[in-house]
Amino acid sequence: MKSSKRPPIKRREALVPYSRDHHHGLLLVWKVRQGLKKGAAPERIAAYVHHFYSQHLLPHFTEEENHLFIALDQGGAMLQEALDDHAYLGQKAQELASTPSENSLTLFADRLERHIRFEERVLFQHLQEVMPTEMPADYQGNIPDDDDWPDAFWLDAAAPEKLRIDPASLEWIPGKVNSFYGKELLNQPHATFKLVKAGPMSSYPRHTHPDRTEFVYVLEGTPLFEIGGETFTAKPHEFYLFPAQIPHAIVNDHPDPAIMLVGGFFVNAPAP
Repeated sequence: MKSSKRPPIKRREALVPYSRDHHHGLLLVWKVRQGLKKGAAPERIAAYVHHFYSQHLLPHFTEEENHLFIALDQGGAMLQEALDDHAYLGQKAQELASTPSENSLTLFADRLERHIRFEERVLFQHLQEVMPTEMPADYQGNIPDDDDWPDAFWLDAAAPEKLRIDPASLEWIPGKVNSFYGKELLNQPHATFKLVKAGPMSSYPRHTHPDRTEFVYVLEGTPLFEIGGETFTAKPHEFYLFPAQIPHAIVNDHPDPAIMLVGGFFVNAPAP
């Protein structure tokens, strides 16, 4: 019996960062729909949508139009559909900034999802055939770093009135890196706290936070932590500190997931 699953798509190197951006775009769609499902006020959701659009979607659209779409037939239907989607989403983002509503949020999320599916399944497939082989892969992607967004409306886990949270009742949410998932327990302007699951044979690339110190308490597994120039093989019930401005990475090179409590706070946070 033939499998109904779609075969994995092998992307040209120049297209990979754009597809990675699409993953985060679909995560935005999920957040909007979750917020609406939970009854979050449209103003809360729209504030995040406007932030995400201006900081991530608009730069992504600009890169596509300036560097990818030049390989398309300039009078073709595929190019026109993509440009129409870009214009519509920009118009909706501006509309949400001034007059947020559940209907506009739904229209924005539906159109963004449809646009991403179109690009991944149709437009990018065509680009792989018509792009010049020497086309440079200069664009590195525009991965959001929204860990400190103060209002997790899609979870409502940080609402001040919630004094007790049952992590077992929360869903594992895909993170910005493949095979990493989170359950957000606290998201305040100056501090965050979450459960993090690193999938089997996964790694979180080396990175730094200029003004935030993070800490990790290992619950399950034996992940490797690279902190500065040192590598540690962590064990359950051990605690580690990732100081601000120090490069760090997480590697789980085992066939089982690693579960950690991960928190962070701004080292120069202003007084409330």
